[in-house]
Amino acid sequence: MTIACGRLEGRITFATAQQVEYADAGGGPVTVTVPAGSYYMTDLCEELETQVQNAGGLIGDGFSCRLSAGEPSTNPTGRVTLACTITSQPFTLTWTSTDLRDALGFTADISVATNSATGTLHAKAVWLPSTLGKFSRHGDSDNGRIVSDFRQTVGPTGTVHGLASSFYRVHDSIRWEGVPAAKAKEHHESTSGESFESFFRAVALGRYSYIPVNTYVRLIWNADVDGTYAVGRLLWPPSLDPEPMILGWTGRYTIALPPLVVET
Repeated sequence: MTIACGRLEGRITFATAQQVEYADAGGGPVTVTVPAGSYYMTDLCEELETQVQNAGGLIGDGFSCRLSAGEPSTNPTGRVTLACTITSQPFTLTWTSTDLRDALGFTADISVATNSATGTLHAKAVWLPSTLGKFSRHGDSDNGRIVSDFRQTVGPTGTVHGLASSFYRVHDSIRWEGVPAAKAKEHHESTSGESFESFFRAVALGRYSYIPVNTYVRLIWNADVDGTYAVGRLLWPPSLDPEPMILGWTGRYTIALPPLVVET
């Protein structure tokens, strides 16, 4: 049985609309707008792709914006690639809004016409475990344990009374064994932003202005199936210090996910 690694995505919130100037052989440059609002990285890529493709006329035909974030067998990089599948239609793109640029992992405009460009940095608020699988107490797609305000009292004659008004669910006891050092600690990173430590700083501590402190997080059970996930807020500890899988060896780590609380 193959156990999926999955991935984590934190929710990004743009207070204002994000714009780019796009041009290709079909015309332009035109202003393309990603509306203000909240996005997970997978959705943000889809939104930019849709907006460019809808720029008008032949502009944007064949354009794609894709996050490399599948299961480890696909060798995902965690970086975003912008591409045009029409080989005779190279494109240029200017980032009018730098928050969108930074979130996608780019550091500069695409000023020389090309058919493909990949960000040099890891996409923000995304974590890829890059190990053989994860441990989940009840398996993937479980609803999580129930936490309720149910209370009972027993009267002097043995009469039992119960009261309840609400409940919520929590996903806990989820962990990844054998996570490569680069995916655990910032100082081991080979691509800036790829570690669990960087993910913690982004989604819990408000490292970036466009990611709220303690933002919502998606636990995507299978990284090859974007629509299978649980979403909630993580109960982060005030101090984060991933455990080496073997004491004294920093090649691999154990990453334990804090409890993920799902709001009802």
